[in-house]
Amino acid sequence: MATPITLTGFSKTAYPYTMADLQKLDTLPTQGGNYVFAARVGGKAAIVFAGETTNIRATVAKHPRWPEAKNRHEAIWILIHMNAEPSRRRLEVHDLVRLHSPPMNAAAKVADEDD
Repeated sequence: MATPITLTGFSKTAYPYTMADLQKLDTLPTQGGNYVFAARVGGKAAIVFAGETTNIRATVAKHPRWPEAKNRHEAIWILIHMNAEPSRRRLEVHDLVRLHSPPMNAAAKVADEDD
């Protein structure tokens, strides 16, 4: 991981994300944090899915929605932000989703409402 990317939420809070090396996902940290799948639009990261987890490596390395993000939404990056506090992680996801309206988060919400 190396390249820092700042993502801003609806609240105007700037969140520092790091680009994960897609070839080395099994070396990601095992701590809690936030993650996004992102496509490149106009040279910038466009969030297609935002989530939070108690274990970045376990969640991101084999995420069942990553193929959909790549194939349907042209995601090319997985970005992570380490964050140990569960309530702060949830707020961060909500803040990002509220501003960016990631298509996969909207689809997940509709699916949840149908259950």
